[in-house]
Amino acid sequence: MAVSYVAVALLGAVPLAVVIGAVCRVNVGIVAMVFTWLIGGLAFDGSVRDLLAGFPTPLFLTLFSVTYFFGLARTNGTIDRVTRPLAAALSRGRMSLPPAFFAMAAVLSAVGVGNIGAVALLAPLGMTAAGRPGGNPFLMAILIVMGANAGALSPMAFSGIVSNGLAARIGLTMNPWREIFLPSLVLQTLIASAFYLVFGRARGESEAGWGVPGAPRETWSRRHWGTLAALAALPIGSSLFGLDIGFSALALASLLIIGGAAEPDAALRTVPWGAILMVCGMSMLISSAERVGGMNLLAAGVARFAGPRSAAGVLAFFAGLASVYSSSSGVVMPALIPMVPGLIARMDGGDPAALVTAINVGSHIVDVSPLSTLGALCVANAARDKDGLFRQLFVCGLALTAVGAAVCHLTLDPR
Repeated sequence: MAVSYVAVALLGAVPLAVVIGAVCRVNVGIVAMVFTWLIGGLAFDGSVRDLLAGFPTPLFLTLFSVTYFFGLARTNGTIDRVTRPLAAALSRGRMSLPPAFFAMAAVLSAVGVGNIGAVALLAPLGMTAAGRPGGNPFLMAILIVMGANAGALSPMAFSGIVSNGLAARIGLTMNPWREIFLPSLVLQTLIASAFYLVFGRARGESEAGWGVPGAPRETWSRRHWGTLAALAALPIGSSLFGLDIGFSALALASLLIIGGAAEPDAALRTVPWGAILMVCGMSMLISSAERVGGMNLLAAGVARFAGPRSAAGVLAFFAGLASVYSSSSGVVMPALIPMVPGLIARMDGGDPAALVTAINVGSHIVDVSPLSTLGALCVANAARDKDGLFRQLFVCGLALTAVGAAVCHLTLDPR
């Protein structure tokens, strides 16, 4: 079989793996690894050693280390002790709750809890408050999800780790804070602000009835203060001293366990093994496709629709459309980010950082859809009219495919 046919087969295996995973309820990463072996073996003479060269070991280590470290902080109660009183305090103040929850979700996601963890923590509080008279469940869901995704590309968050790892694998030198996290934070904040102006203040959002149920006053022990110090040490060590975030997280996790501040087995159960397996399996499949020219074929296809002045908008649209039916960090980013260098070469120009940002933003902005984990968490925690909220978020998620493309075109494509 010619190598070009192998490349086409490997690229075709990506959506096929997603379909099989959805229909048969098997992890997409496992299916991707099997396809890598069955199809990639034709190009590499069946050498398992060559196939395993595509396994993203540094990315796996970082994803596990950071999620395990924050799992310790969640299971020992430290993160809940910070989040719940803060939400209750904000509900008694003058700040409108949807923007307040946006800010809390962004901070929690950025410091390492991740977008799914942030929504899982805040959706029960925010959607309960929004279900009271004067509240707006649709607006609250939108701002919680967008807030979580505004912080999702932080170097300490799951999606940020994936984006940074994929960029490094294809030789892109990008500042993880300035070139990956900051643009996504700004764009998600702008879009969320527009939603608040249209569905909140512009429609006379009532503050009456808003309120977050308070939690019983809980004491802070030495283990909680120690965990809080460790949570602060991780970003300081990474951003100011350039320490590897994966090994830093492992070191801090070890200190917490040795000091009796956290339970290792409970934290191990919080590690998103399914998501990690999905990312690594898809990365193996894409790596095999890249080695036989698959990414060049994909870049050639995208180049038919895009030029240097429209590539960011086009990529954001395709990323959003694909993300409606699949995982942003597990499927869309591993499939599209490796294509960036080939696309730039075919277009004879382009900014790789802008294109990576467009993929990141486009794939995450549609996560308000109830078909995604984030949107589904908000619907599940809604206090009233879950069916109506489902329909609203589904339509909104589809519409945001075009919105993300337009915003990325206007802000990232050269004029």
